[in-house]
Formats: sequence, C-alpha cells, structure tokens
Amino acid sequence: MRTRTILGTLAALALLTACGGGDEEPTAEKPSSPPLTAQGMVDQLTDLYPLANPRDNTGSCDTGKDHPADCRQLITTDPVSVYELKTEKAAAHWAKTMGRSNETVQAGRFMLLWWDKHPTDKDAKAEMNAKAQEIADRYHFGPPYPSILILPDAQSVRGRLLLAQGRTKEAIDELESASHAAAAPDKGRSALDGVESLNYMVNMMREHVPDRTRIHYAITDGAKAPNVVPAFAESYYYVRHNDPQIVRDVLERVKKAAEGAALGTGTRVEFEAIGGVYSMLPNEALMNVMDRNLRHVGGITWTPEEIALATEIQKTLPTRPDLASVGTIEPAVIGGDFGGSTDVSDVSWVAPTVGLSTATFVPGSAGHSWQNVVAAGSTIGLKGAHLAAKTLALTTAELFQSPDTIATAKAEFERRRGPDFKYEALLGDRAPALNYRD
Repeated sequence: MRTRTILGTLAALALLTACGGGDEEPTAEKPSSPPLTAQGMVDQLTDLYPLANPRDNTGSCDTGKDHPADCRQLITTDPVSVYELKTEKAAAHWAKTMGRSNETVQAGRFMLLWWDKHPTDKDAKAEMNAKAQEIADRYHFGPPYPSILILPDAQSVRGRLLLAQGRTKEAIDELESASHAAAAPDKGRSALDGVESLNYMVNMMREHVPDRTRIHYAITDGAKAPNVVPAFAESYYYVRHNDPQIVRDVLERVKKAAEGAALGTGTRVEFEAIGGVYSMLPNEALMNVMDRNLRHVGGITWTPEEIALATEIQKTLPTRPDLASVGTIEPAVIGGDFGGSTDVSDVSWVAPTVGLSTATFVPGSAGHSWQNVVAAGSTIGLKGAHLAAKTLALTTAELFQSPDTIATAKAEFERRRGPDFKYEALLGDRAPALNYRD
C-alpha cells in the first residue's frame, strides 16, 4: 500500500501491495485473418442472395462534413449499398440520419441502405438484414477467432509490459500476488483489504485528534475486477491543521495505521509524501493597507443580467443568502474560519505577505462545485478578479511609497515567526511531485 499525503495540508499516497503468487497462463497466438470490410460483407451476403452490379464507390463515401473519416468503404449494388464505418456509433448515427428518406439497417460497424428503384422481396430483405447482423456479430472483436482461446490474466499482461519498459519494481508488484477470488482465494493477499483497513482505522482516529484537524482520503486505485484478488491498491490522503507540527504528528499516526493494516492483511505498504504547505502567517500592518485600498475601490455591483444568473444558480442551493451581500466589504480581521490550502502560505513564513478575497461566486455556493464554475466563468467572476487586481495594484503602489509601513510589517513578521524560527519545507528536500496524479 502506498499513501499520498498533503501536509498542512500534507498529501500522501498509500499503496498496499499484496504478498503472494498466482499461476501463469499461456498466451494466445495472434490471428492472421483480415478484418471484415464492406466488400467482405457484400461477398458473404451474395452467397445468400445475388446482389447485381456490385461496384466500389468509396470515393464518393461522404457521410457529412462533421464526420469526414467515418466511412471507410462503400460497396454499391443495385438493391443495396453497404457502408463500412469506423465505429458502431457512427453506423448508428448514419443509419438514423439516412433512414429518414430510405430504408436503412445497422449491423455493427456497417449500414445497409436499400434502394427503392430496385425493390427486393420483403422476406429476402429481412433474411439479408439478419445475415448481415450475424456476420457483424461474428467479426465484432476482429477477424474470426478460434472457438477455443486461452488469454493471459490482466496482472500477467501488465506485469510483463512493465518489465518490457524496464519498470522492474512495479512489474514485481503487479505479478506478485494476483489470484482468482473464487478458485484460489487462499493463494492471494488483498491489497484492497489493506487500504480499507487503513481507512477504517483513520476514521476511528478522527475522534482522537486535536480540534480543527481535517483528514480526507480517496481510494485512487482499488481493483480491476471483482473476481481477482487485487495485488495493488492505493489511498490518497490529506491531513490539515493550522499548526504544521500537529499535521506532522497526525500524519505519523496515519503512517502507523498503514503499517498495522499491512501487517494485519499480509500485505506490504509504501508511503510517499507528495505535497505540503504551511498555514498562512498574518501581517496586520499589510492587512490595514490592503483593507484601506479595497474600500477605496469599493464593493461589487451586479447588472440585472448577473443578478438573474445568480438567482437561477441559487435555486439549486440549500441556502440562499442575500445577493446584495456581494457589495459589502467585511471588516478586516486576523484569524477567522477559512478552510483550504495554498502554497502562498509558505511564502508568508519567508517574507511579509498579504492577500484578499473578492466575490467571484454566488452567495451560498459550496467550494469545488459546478455552481462556482459557472459563476467564475461569467462576468460575475471577471468583476471579482478586476476588483482584486485594482486593490493589489493600489496596495503595491502605496507600499513603494511607504518605507515606514514596510519596516513595521517586517518587524511584525519577525515577531510572529519567533526568534528561533527556521523555515523548512514540510516535504524536506525531495523534488516536486509534478506527476502526483499519474
């Protein structure tokens, strides 16, 4: 099990890998038969019913400007034209579209278009349509395959591909302990059991952590199939608190829980910390300058169109605060409740830092919601961004002309950090985990 965690937020990744083995299975030989084409479909249908005057009209195979590459081959005969399309979805689309003026039938990736000028007996046509569907079904996964086929299990395929890429450690994890959940469950050890055990222990831990601690997790890799004991599983954790040391302490407890989960489930665990940020260090001197300039710029006023959009968005929310509140500038205070994480916080422990929040969402909206996406992408979001930009510009200009204010801010900064403070990134000296979502 590997755990990904974010400090202070700390993000960590827990991966549980099962220890055990599974039987290998032989691979099948690659079939050599060619795939089915429109010409092949016509040839096989001709065995059932003579199709007069067959000709290749692929050059005029135009299924529309929106799908220029859908049609691969078109074979036209007097009674019927057979279209070979790239996908079943494309075939269904064009069978529906062209069926408005002609009789069409979809058969897998193929479409049969019947011509009224060469009428075909109704029963013969029905038999031909059924035959076309039978042929398409037979070729659904490619050329005709042998009736007996031995395929390798998914873990063996992935493991051998990883070996071919030189990713030996990952390959061993993949090949180590997959087993069939029904035929040989005793031969496998479930990495997913380890992840679920870890998550259960962390959920019990929530009652016994310092107040305001937040722990979130997601199982980012659980299993590939219910009938295979999973050899690999992964859980992604966030640990949050305003105090970085509490984050470190709680994270150590999560790691101990992961070790216990691995021991109890017969698996092994790996841990990787992939992100970490401090809490924001406030600076009252800079805050007062920012607040003064924000009030100089003034609050936000929405147009009737923006109010109408906000009203529609609020209809989807459980609570609906007054929309006029977006024009109110709240008092500037140190502290308060604000959940979230940002690497700007690390900067605030290295240099005096100040920031602000403006109204870019509709009152009552939840974070990370589609309602926020809609609002931020409209002029509601642009107005909030413009207000923030103006305030930041005025604040910066004032500070350039106020050396006394800068000196006061620096003195406060040193006092809040403490005399013995030394900044150390929560992740230590490791390189940034830029591929943490892989």
